Amino acid sequence: NPSDAVATDPVPLLIGTNLDEGTLFTLDLPEEITDSQLRRAVESGGHDTDRVVAAFKAEYPGETNRQLLIHMLGDTLFRSASLRVADAQATTDTSVWVYLFTWQSQGFHGMFGAMHALEIPFVWNMPLEPWGQLLGEGEPWPPDLADRMHRAWISFVHTGNPNHGGIPDWPRYDTDRRPTMEFGDTSRMLDDPQGRTRAG
Repeated sequence: NPSDAVATDPVPLLIGTNLDEGTLFTLDLPEEITDSQLRRAVESGGHDTDRVVAAFKAEYPGETNRQLLIHMLGDTLFRSASLRVADAQATTDTSVWVYLFTWQSQGFHGMFGAMHALEIPFVWNMPLEPWGQLLGEGEPWPPDLADRMHRAWISFVHTGNPNHGGIPDWPRYDTDRRPTMEFGDTSRMLDDPQGRTRAG
């Protein structure tokens, strides 16, 4: 239970997810997914099927059922759980800071996007293999993004606060605004990004 966990070990928390968490785990999905298959996948998780499907279609208009299912899986595996922890800690006196990593990798024809774990070399400011292959042949390492993220993590380690001069002001997370720092081609503050699917 997230509420119990943050109550028993109250430490400042920096937590977030990547925009395309599900792409790495769905390579074997068929290219075509019917409406009934999409609905069965949602039903298998015990959710309100109509509400969930409507929320994802509203959040990602024009995307195929396959793309919607990839987003759903990423939310189920990573985003929903991380936000439950953030929400629980936001009710305490201990700070929590939330980010969303959106930089799109160009390797493999861009099929992975901002995939699971892609943020790791940016946090360390080191273009480590195998992540380097995801940049795409001839694509430069984006040093500005790496600098922004690395400095935020270093600041958090030293002070419990990820703010530094290279990013916009990053307020503590709360359950009203749900302020979230985007790390992508630029950094900007977002309030409740992908709010439809979070609430759905």
